[in-house]
Amino acid sequence: MRTQKILLVMALLSAGIGIQNKHVVNAASNNDTSVNNVSEAIGKLITAHNYTIEVSTKIGPIDVKYNIFYTENGFYDNFIGDEYGYVEVDDTVFSFDLYNRTFTASNPLMDEKGNKVTSLWDDYAFGFNQLRTNEFTEATGKTFTSNSKRVKTFFMDLFHISLDKYVNVEPVEFSVGNDVNSLEFVFSISTGEQYNGKVFNFGTTKIDVIDEYLNSGLSYHTNDETLNKIINLFSNYNYTRLIYDSEEEGYNKIIGQEKYNENYFYTFFDHDYLVSGAAFEIGVVGIDKVYPAREANGQTYGPYEFHGSYYCFISEDSETHQQNLDIMTSIPINTDPFVPNVYVYPTFLQIFSDTQYLEPSGGSENEYYSSKLSCIRDFITNFQLTESLSEIGAVPTGVFVKYYPTGSINHAGTENKETVIFTLELNYYGLSTTVDYVYTDFNTTSIDVITQENIDKVIENAIQSMIDRDAASNEEGGD
Repeated sequence: MRTQKILLVMALLSAGIGIQNKHVVNAASNNDTSVNNVSEAIGKLITAHNYTIEVSTKIGPIDVKYNIFYTENGFYDNFIGDEYGYVEVDDTVFSFDLYNRTFTASNPLMDEKGNKVTSLWDDYAFGFNQLRTNEFTEATGKTFTSNSKRVKTFFMDLFHISLDKYVNVEPVEFSVGNDVNSLEFVFSISTGEQYNGKVFNFGTTKIDVIDEYLNSGLSYHTNDETLNKIINLFSNYNYTRLIYDSEEEGYNKIIGQEKYNENYFYTFFDHDYLVSGAAFEIGVVGIDKVYPAREANGQTYGPYEFHGSYYCFISEDSETHQQNLDIMTSIPINTDPFVPNVYVYPTFLQIFSDTQYLEPSGGSENEYYSSKLSCIRDFITNFQLTESLSEIGAVPTGVFVKYYPTGSINHAGTENKETVIFTLELNYYGLSTTVDYVYTDFNTTSIDVITQENIDKVIENAIQSMIDRDAASNEEGGD
């Protein structure tokens, strides 16, 4: 499906000035639509920013027709049920879709480096501009068949077809009359899919849905102050989730805590729960360091590179209550040492990037709600709930997020702290119920025993144990 290069920082942009009477319709600079062959038609389309592609295909036994529109400042794919597009105004690009039949605009889009995207056609208007004229030098007739990889993958991307089907893609067939508007193509896959396309409205395409939106005085989406505050609280990957006893009334007894940090993640539980076997503690620590070589027993060992995220465990002396750190150094669980990526922190929730789907809830300026299916699916995936919800037959129907300023909530563990609560709304056999996820200790979460010094000690001990085992093995072999 389409790719949106949107970073978390895009949701922190301040409100922009409303845009009015900004048509996204620009006629093609070359109004000459006459062509003599396929090569000339493709050449005109490669440099043009204004045309429409009519697509005919089948979904099962059903015939489906839809259009893909291109203008100088707009792109729109009106495939029923998945309508989406992009708009450029005043050097700002934003995306939109028709959510609940309403034009829903995103925040200004950002590239991977956090810079604002300023050009639709450089980044998001995926059209014939992706092709190359040298791939059609032999298309001097009214018909042409291309077996070019670039041409095939262009149409796969255009129709959102997974690249793993490339081996089944047939050569693309083109035909044209005496006008660029007569260019047609047939894109087929040997497994049965076929897309028939035709170009029309070259130089005269308009996108009414975008024009109507902009001419009403609306623009890209911007967040209010509270939503920006919530996003900012999660932006440093440093916070704590409080886990409450579900057997107790209210939120009075904390039985566990999930500690989130840029360099590690750990889940603690009360002693009673650990002893009963109802829960267990485990964590992950990121390591990216090379430990130098050393001489021992007349041999050189190392250097030793530790790069990735490793399971870790914290034990506590029952008398002194001193904590000790242990790390499973044999092999990382993931070669990425950045723990937030490995554990998928809530910082990365879709509701924080696609904030246009969060609406104020219940008249509260501090609470937001989304019923967007993709946001709900992302939430249950992030919190690893997909399998458990399926097992009990619970259907997620919405996600709430609410901000509590310091001193405004009396849950255990939240006293005098800013707090954010995610609430998953569920339908459980016709009954509506909710599950809360409570977060606090933003930018102050830490675990005393997980320090670089202690990590180095654990690694050094593991290296020394390995050297000792090797030496012992060599002695046994010598005997």
